[in-house]
Amino acid sequence: MKNKNILFGLVLVLIGVIVFYYYYIRQYREQAPQPLAENLPVTQEEESVLERQVGVEIPEAIDKVKLSDVQGEESTGIATRKFEDGIFEHTIIASLPEPKPGEFYQGWLAKDQDLISTGKMEEKKGGWVLDYTGNEDQSDHNQVMVTLESKADDQPEKKVLEGSF
Repeated sequence: MKNKNILFGLVLVLIGVIVFYYYYIRQYREQAPQPLAENLPVTQEEESVLERQVGVEIPEAIDKVKLSDVQGEESTGIATRKFEDGIFEHTIIASLPEPKPGEFYQGWLAKDQDLISTGKMEEKKGGWVLDYTGNEDQSDHNQVMVTLESKADDQPEKKVLEGSF
């Protein structure tokens, strides 16, 4: 009888360990940061589709990177940057769904934990555009993000697109 109780106790402990392990792994996977899309090349077809959709032409001799959807939707985008004659220019063109009333899309450049808001995106034709110009070279901020925002507080909320030069 004593051996039966010990065996029963061990089975209960084993089941508890399995449930805890499953729960912990599941929580960890949901919270684990996803790797940033690294310098995905922009195909000519992707560029042409977005240019037609938004009505913006992307120059050929410029740094550009594909922006990947991090929400599992069909969104896509292209970011560009150029520093020339003391002027830094950064553009994002994207195919994104219409945000809910009161929400807006915002662009960001990032280097490690240093974030620079590049402003609100504007709806043009059938897509979204952001044009940012500054006097300081921000080329060392290689990460690009587009977030869905509900407050204009310079704190990124829900990441929608991302890429890295």
